Amino acid sequence: MASEDRVVGHHTLAAHQLATTRLERELRGFRASLEVHLRTVAQKAEIEEKALERQQWLRACQAERAQDADRRVFAPARERQQSAQAERSRLRAQSQEMAAARERQEEARVRGWEQSQVDRANHRRMEAEERD
Repeated sequence: MASEDRVVGHHTLAAHQLATTRLERELRGFRASLEVHLRTVAQKAEIEEKALERQQWLRACQAERAQDADRRVFAPARERQQSAQAERSRLRAQSQEMAAARERQEEARVRGWEQSQVDRANHRRMEAEERD
């Protein structure tokens, strides 16, 4: 027979029952506090997760607003810069074309002058031959 089953006296049985009931109550209380703790931890984790999601969403919104602001503020300036650059490029190309045209005209003038010198020399030589 186990010591719990053995009844020595009325006081021992009452003490045993009291101890068993106290232990059961303490275990129930421990279990309840553990459940509350686990529930609290789960709620905190869920709250932190939602807070992280909100922060990510807020960062994305702020980045989008910043991009919109950049587009509104800097896009016209960029467009002006691009159009100014295109105009400078066009003017540079036009200037190069004009310089090339002047160079070709000068070369043509020099060739014409050289040809005229050759023609004059040939004409003089022919006149000299005719006189002789």
